[in-house]
Amino acid sequence: MLKRIVSGIVLTMLLIEMSTLAFNFQLVKAEPKIWTVDDDGPADFHTIQEAVNAANPADTIFVCSGTYKEHQVTIQKPLTLIGENKSTTVIDGNGSWVCVYVQSTHNVTISGFTVRNGYGIYSYASEDVTISENIVSDSGQGIILIGSTHNTISKNIVTLNSLSILLSENSDDNKVSENMVLLNSGDAIWLDNSHRNIICRNNVSNNGLGTAPGYHVFGIRLSFSDNNTIHHNIIIDNYEQADSWMSTNNVWDDGYPSGGNYWSDYAGVDLYSGPYQNETGWDGIGDTPYVIGGSDQDRYPFMDPRIHDVAVVSVIPSITEVYVGQVVNITVIIQNKGKFTETFEVAYKYKLEGAEYVIGFIIVSDLAPQANTSVVFSWETIDIAVYKIRAEATLLLSEIITSDNTMTSPTTVKVTILGDVNGDYTVNILDLVKAANSFGATPSSGAWNPQADIYLDGFINIFDLIKIVFNFGKTA
Repeated sequence: MLKRIVSGIVLTMLLIEMSTLAFNFQLVKAEPKIWTVDDDGPADFHTIQEAVNAANPADTIFVCSGTYKEHQVTIQKPLTLIGENKSTTVIDGNGSWVCVYVQSTHNVTISGFTVRNGYGIYSYASEDVTISENIVSDSGQGIILIGSTHNTISKNIVTLNSLSILLSENSDDNKVSENMVLLNSGDAIWLDNSHRNIICRNNVSNNGLGTAPGYHVFGIRLSFSDNNTIHHNIIIDNYEQADSWMSTNNVWDDGYPSGGNYWSDYAGVDLYSGPYQNETGWDGIGDTPYVIGGSDQDRYPFMDPRIHDVAVVSVIPSITEVYVGQVVNITVIIQNKGKFTETFEVAYKYKLEGAEYVIGFIIVSDLAPQANTSVVFSWETIDIAVYKIRAEATLLLSEIITSDNTMTSPTTVKVTILGDVNGDYTVNILDLVKAANSFGATPSSGAWNPQADIYLDGFINIFDLIKIVFNFGKTA
């Protein structure tokens, strides 16, 4: 009897343990996964569509550089689709139908691709789709939203297409920003029966060139579209700059002093300032509105696209290899390219495993026009990894040109275990030998090795070697 009781208890405990393991397994299995695609190398898949079909909602698909000739990559679930490099990771529609088609879903990101030779990127009846940092070129159409809401189209280069960016059929509450829409034969940005969208900080230039007489091609076009906001765009030398037809309550500026848009054909002058442009002194804003058509007008057109403009010129870490807990000084040079003295904030960030983290902030005060300044931020490292360092100057109130507000350092910072002199993420005899070869060295001597100077006192001695011994066997 006792044996049976004990056996029953053991069996019950085993069943509970197995259930717990199964439950934990299910939890792990449900976590988002990163899939890889490579058309000519080892990876999870060799085509993008195969990866999309196999992925679970919220997974990430990383596509290696290459040319993928696929007939309509169709996404019908929440996914992140990331290309290795937007210049070398190509989705080629092979002259057929839509290159990338997001259908009746939400929370999709498409970034880092060249999309060409087809019908670009479509979002149909979808929400919270982000289309960013792509090159869309040589296509019948560019980036199209149909009945899609709360989407973001940003930082894309859209060029050499017949139609560039279209929001249609109640594509409402979207944001189209910081895109370069250049040299397209048709309309650059067209809102058709779409409402409450924000169109800002885009460069819309040289579209519709070579259009036959009698045809109308516009840089920005509204039709049957209401309550949209259009400001801080650069609109240069399009066949026709803008049009608003059967559309109401659209605002073509961001008020005063934030301003409106820059129009290359604006013929006004800047002698006055103030919200009514009747106060003494110029302000970089035209004294008379730019008329779009009907009652639509830009009340505060910019005289110069760089009236307010700051840029990050360089980002230089003081050291490229460092031990955990040691300090890296990051020197950033900032330039004021505008015409007014500016005060603004600079953020320091690092990127790790696709995520970005803020290291800190510094305020730049009263930087004069056309002047440079150098700012230094100290970063105490805490984790072992290879980091990309980026500096970002916050956008000024009326800043139009924003592509130069951020810069990533061309050199990475490698943080490793204290005592890992040779940089292989393990502290062993090889590190001790390498440090011993620099014994007695100073920065001015030929045998100097900064990684062997564990105590950062400018002298490699017995204390540095002892520190390596204390960390012997550690690995990352």
